Amino acid sequence: MKFKGFKPLIKTKRLELKPMPATFEMAHTLYELIDRNRKHFKYLPIANVKAVEEEFAFLQNSGRQWKMGDSATYGMYLRGTDTFIGMVNIHAISWASARGEFGYWMDSKYTGQGLMTEAVVALETYFFKMGFNRLAILANPKNKASVAIARRLGYVKEGTERARNYNQYMKEYEDLTIFSKLRSEWKK
Repeated sequence: MKFKGFKPLIKTKRLELKPMPATFEMAHTLYELIDRNRKHFKYLPIANVKAVEEEFAFLQNSGRQWKMGDSATYGMYLRGTDTFIGMVNIHAISWASARGEFGYWMDSKYTGQGLMTEAVVALETYFFKMGFNRLAILANPKNKASVAIARRLGYVKEGTERARNYNQYMKEYEDLTIFSKLRSEWKK
């Protein structure tokens, strides 16, 4: 497979997925969302973000990775509004192997409504239609919501990497469970 660019807008019934602009305004929006959700994000590296400047650098890096085809990071917005509620991406992309890994997080006040599942399905559909063969979700097994998304969407548990990462927020090493779905398992 060869990279030909990512779709700049993906619409679902309730969401619009689109790249986040690399502006200080967007960096402030991200930081404020992270800051009020630190406990909710305790199993994610973003719980350690300490400054708006870190989010600005993240946005700049996301833009570079988007252009190079290394990662497709989409902001999640309520459809027909400018209400930013989270982020979903495919990263660790290998075009030669037609594979990538999901990353996602969302403001806690929007959880329990199926919005993240809707976003993951939209990105999964886009990437499988593009020709990807394998998509993966890596989740801390204690992150029940993330594990539930993988299971609900039919991702197969491959195993758990023990003490893979050090979680600075929780001050402990954490396991990561690997779930995957192949294009042949995907329901179109």
